[in-house]
Amino acid sequence: MLSITSQTYQLAEQFAHSHGVLRKTNGSPSTLSCTLLPSPFPSFALDLAKTVQRDFNLLFHRVACDHDFLNSLVEHVVAQDDYVKHLWNIYERVRNIRNVQSIFLGLNRSDYMLHQEPGCDSSITERLYCIEKASASPLITTGLTGVPGLSLRQVEFNLMASSFCGLAQRMVEQHRVSLSLCGIKGDQLSRVSQQYVNKCTP
Repeated sequence: MLSITSQTYQLAEQFAHSHGVLRKTNGSPSTLSCTLLPSPFPSFALDLAKTVQRDFNLLFHRVACDHDFLNSLVEHVVAQDDYVKHLWNIYERVRNIRNVQSIFLGLNRSDYMLHQEPGCDSSITERLYCIEKASASPLITTGLTGVPGLSLRQVEFNLMASSFCGLAQRMVEQHRVSLSLCGIKGDQLSRVSQQYVNKCTP
């Protein structure tokens, strides 16, 4: 009989095949890399990231609309980097076309991580305990977790690498099924992110 780990892996692979968690590689579909189980993440940190996202969106929208500023940033890069040069040429061609619409879509992705301050216990056991404890804590609007040395840090703001954004709701369901296989039920299952669940369940 297969172990729980093997069953969970097999389930995740089957789920990926039947729910389109795939990409095309050399003309054939292949399974995307994904986690078998969800990573615990403090609700305060998720709320904080969502709170600042509008400001980041506005900032980058204004930067994207400031041609002179952008040109000052890339004018020396385009001479050395063919990829940036190609992107800049596309930008210039689009910019020279008369605007036919007043609404612009920004497809961005912010990446965040939990930061552990220097001096904190860095053992895996202690780090997992801190994350689990923070994940169980109620929303704290001040941005403090009650777990010393644990804070939210933005590590990247992606303007190009925003693919697969439609897969999030599928992963919620896969994680719930995997957790059920591991014996997690009831209220604990409901703590898996609700953000996309309503869109993917009948």
